[in-house]
Amino acid sequence: MFLFFSTSVEASEFDDSDLIEVPEAIEGTLISDEGEEVTIVGELIEPDSEISLFSLSDSANDSESNLVSNEASYEFSIMAADTSGTKTTTQTDNSVSAKVILKIHYTETITGIKKAVLTQVSGSYKRIDPTVRINGAILTYGSTGPTRSNPAYITQRRTQTVVPSNFSYRTFFNTKVTQLGGGAVGANLGLNISRGTGRSWSLKVSNNLF
Repeated sequence: MFLFFSTSVEASEFDDSDLIEVPEAIEGTLISDEGEEVTIVGELIEPDSEISLFSLSDSANDSESNLVSNEASYEFSIMAADTSGTKTTTQTDNSVSAKVILKIHYTETITGIKKAVLTQVSGSYKRIDPTVRINGAILTYGSTGPTRSNPAYITQRRTQTVVPSNFSYRTFFNTKVTQLGGGAVGANLGLNISRGTGRSWSLKVSNNLF
């Protein structure tokens, strides 16, 4: 069993280079009902809270002395065809139709082999244009990869098929995985969007730590 003792620390108490680097922007895909694809850019949102440092005591599973609780959040602005439904996804009216935020919360090691565990996934989606409808959402999150002590892949995964417009899910995952050998930690959100009388799109965005 893991026992965590949380203390808030200033960023200067450890080197930022010890942290897993997250990009300033990531990409999602908007796919029309006619198969056209447009790349949607998600911009990194600065965290609104201090990074927290934890002390871990479980020598049977880890020898790291310190873990950091961190987050990465991205906002996507979605543009769709005009209300007449005559434009394609590549011929938008340049107005924002909807906004999507996808945030992952995770704990990562700052010593030894870089590893992380996904602890929470949260976010929101909302329409900006009243003629737009968001007809459904599906959220998948998890991690897969080897641990330091076990070269076999460990997979932790959850899927939410009824996702409210403002959501937050604790993962209850316990095992940290490393990106060595193709490991992955993150979340995927899919939305069905329609506008006008005959156009619809599928939005797919991912927020992956690695």
